[in-house]
Amino acid sequence: MNALVMNCSPVKTGATAEIARIASEQLSGKYKVKSVCIDDYDFAFCKGCRKCHETAACVQQDEAELLMAEIEKADVILAVSPSYWADVPGQFKAFIDRCTPWCNTHEPYKAIPSGKKGYVIALRTGPSLRECEKIIGTLEHFYGHLDIACGGGLGLPSVEHKEDVAARRQEIIDFCKAIVVIGSTVSGTIDRPLGSAHPDYPEMIYPINYGYVNGVFADDGEEQDVYVLGTDKPLEKFEGRVIAVYHRTNDNEDKWVVSLDEKGYSDEEILELVFFQEKYYEGRLIR
Repeated sequence: MNALVMNCSPVKTGATAEIARIASEQLSGKYKVKSVCIDDYDFAFCKGCRKCHETAACVQQDEAELLMAEIEKADVILAVSPSYWADVPGQFKAFIDRCTPWCNTHEPYKAIPSGKKGYVIALRTGPSLRECEKIIGTLEHFYGHLDIACGGGLGLPSVEHKEDVAARRQEIIDFCKAIVVIGSTVSGTIDRPLGSAHPDYPEMIYPINYGYVNGVFADDGEEQDVYVLGTDKPLEKFEGRVIAVYHRTNDNEDKWVVSLDEKGYSDEEILELVFFQEKYYEGRLIR
């Protein structure tokens, strides 16, 4: 399987490039990784002529198509973007504009192969996360119009220089670990079956099965915790596919979400099922 890591900044030696390097390294255990920088490609601005709405092709023939070819080859796309005035850099926005021939908002359009997942890491100089969330929104909007499923994003405020990345390295690694594990088949033990009470908080009754993956250890030193979906019966053992990771941002434990069936659970359905416990924490779902 192929992964594409895109440095959305024109700077190849800064914080964004360092984050892209760490991410590429982490993803390489599962994927064949191609790492690119927007500055690697020479292309013109969109002319706004709308010819592509009629032909599904741009009148300009340049290297925008080369970058799109890399997206077409990838199974997983990770865009790493800094904040330039509270959004993606102009160079990458120019590329987004040039992707209109592949955009699903009109017919005809040049559809890319299906089944892709898209992720985002956004960084900014200031301390507020809101700007990072705006960048994540821009890139997820881009993914959506290419029919790339959005898998989630990581915001890294207070990162300006390459040297600032070291303090956030573990966050980047944990985010990439989630990308790698999603889709894997795992098995383990249910120690808190559906209908049972929490050992320390007996008022908390488990509405779904909860357990751990045998032999896989999380950052807290314990075997990896999992929420198990797809059955209305209490279990002792399980085997299923990891469909999501709930990443706690105020705790050192991530929770894997495992499905025993092939139901296409939405983000909202998963969050509702795990709310009984995750309501006490801050976090986000990675798909």
